[in-house]
Amino acid sequence: MIPSGIRQALGLEPGVEVLVGVDGKIATLSPVLGPRSTVYSMRIIMGDKPGSLAKIAAFLSKEGFDIIMSESRSLERERSAEWDVTGKYSGDFSSLAGKLRKLEFITQVIVKK
Repeated sequence: MIPSGIRQALGLEPGVEVLVGVDGKIATLSPVLGPRSTVYSMRIIMGDKPGSLAKIAAFLSKEGFDIIMSESRSLERERSAEWDVTGKYSGDFSSLAGKLRKLEFITQVIVKK
């Protein structure tokens, strides 16, 4: 529950769902807007090649996955990378994760709870 003074300062109405991201001692609040969809998080392990992240983002967009926030990093330079992505999706998420796993440059998709 976000105190009313903080909600008012941020322009959040009561009952609006927010996603909280924490990086060290900095917290970021992102309102989850639009039609009621379920928010999902996943970690995608992929080859660290130019354009891989853009291809995955384009695929997710085409499938209707609305990215709310993400963070990517190289695990082993020019070999492997990971992308933590959170977003709204109103379809069958397990089917979406299965489609991602079939892309040739993705080695693993870990669905977060």
